[in-house]
Amino acid sequence: MSLSYYYELCAGTNVSARELEQFLQEVRGRELALGFAQVVVLNVPFDKAERRKFSCRRGASLTLKDDRLKGVALPTPEIVRDHDPFSRECRIFPEHGVVLVVTDEQQCETCFGFFRFPEYAEDVNERILAESPLGAT
Repeated sequence: MSLSYYYELCAGTNVSARELEQFLQEVRGRELALGFAQVVVLNVPFDKAERRKFSCRRGASLTLKDDRLKGVALPTPEIVRDHDPFSRECRIFPEHGVVLVVTDEQQCETCFGFFRFPEYAEDVNERILAESPLGAT
């Protein structure tokens, strides 16, 4: 069985992680009914390096561009990755994710879900360097 998805999901900031998890559990049930044996819903904070690496592998980051990022020391590594002080860009990790992971018979994973990002990136002195274009997401 092959796996092909095209979904665009969005939820307001007032929707709780629990509500999003319940929604994805319903989707999980449909995937199991289609014959996918490995289907899991994750509701996790990205609070540890291993979890942040997972979010990177899933493409879950947000690019910020701001003049305040030019020439600054490394921003907070728990929030910021891929900082380029010359181009004034960085990518930020999500703070939390509610994700559905579906694995097909060739062990290829497809992930989709919801991510909450920080409102801003800051340096090690807690000075704001760039705001998220999404606001509090």
